[in-house]
Amino acid sequence: MKGDCIQQGIHGPNQMTLDEARRDARVRVARITGGRRLVHRLAALGIVPGAELSVIRPRGPALISIGGAHVAVGRGEACSIEVEEVTR
Repeated sequence: MKGDCIQQGIHGPNQMTLDEARRDARVRVARITGGRRLVHRLAALGIVPGAELSVIRPRGPALISIGGAHVAVGRGEACSIEVEEVTR
């Protein structure tokens, strides 16, 4: 199964939700689909459009590394974060 999200958004050509990213991938946040509360909570963690992060574990609660900190993101939140892989 590619991702566990019930409703997948319409992604751009190289975009996916965070839960669809592969382990150890470097990704850039393309957009966040969700309510204002979710957007503000993620912004407080540094997860905003344009931010680059490393995917440590994409599913379950997703575990990412951003700005030197490890952050756990719930399954539903991971489904709301659209990312694109960054080529190294």
